[in-house]
Amino acid sequence: MSVTPIDHINRFHQSALDQWMGFGQLVADQFEQLARLQIAAGFESTRRALEAGHALAEVRTAEGLLQWQGAHVHPGIEYATEVSREHFDALLASRDVIAEALRQSAANGTHQIQAGLERLAETAPAGFEAFFDALRGSFQAHLNAMEHAERLGEQVDKLTGASALVSQIAAAQTAATRAPARRKVA
Repeated sequence: MSVTPIDHINRFHQSALDQWMGFGQLVADQFEQLARLQIAAGFESTRRALEAGHALAEVRTAEGLLQWQGAHVHPGIEYATEVSREHFDALLASRDVIAEALRQSAANGTHQIQAGLERLAETAPAGFEAFFDALRGSFQAHLNAMEHAERLGEQVDKLTGASALVSQIAAAQTAATRAPARRKVA
């Protein structure tokens, strides 16, 4: 039986701890960005709502109501759409950070398992070669299946990215072709 020196175990744990601390910092940064976006959107939405409320209180005619709608409702919808896009982009970035950390963790875990398997195979009694060959083969099949699932996920990401791009283009075209608000005639 082989004995692992304590300093080797400590280096592994320190490396894993450093990796997870870095991951925690990246996630905290993403949450902070989302919180800042949400707070800024809340302040701006409140400011716009107060401004629209004051303007609505001054409306006295049907034409004035149409002007108010053009000046406050449509820009409010456009602003809400833009804020939603910013939040969506931030969430996608968060997802990418988490996915990359999980990939790195899986790669480190895979390396550790393979190294442990090889150490076991080296110290195993004679006659266990076929067993370890089968174990290596099943482990490789598992890794191949994980790589296939990752490629499938990347294809889904490309499709959803294309869908998001189409949505953004359609929203931009809709905003550009929207009829201008009617002006108040004195």
